[in-house]
Amino acid sequence: MNLRTADIPQKVKDRAEVIRLSAHGWYVEKIAAHFNWTAQTVREVLHRWEHFGLEVHEQL
Repeated sequence: MNLRTADIPQKVKDRAEVIRLSAHGWYVEKIAAHFNWTAQTVREVLHRWEHFGLEVHEQL
């Protein structure tokens, strides 16, 4: 599935992008600046992904 063109909420696309950027080596503060989010918000997204995987993100 192509997230950029898929009919899913923007917040879900943003969370997926946070996970992708982290996997590509971006550090939390850089991701937070990119999205204009707090570092804590980015950490929460990453921690949810680490602990729950895809299923929690599909429910949000």
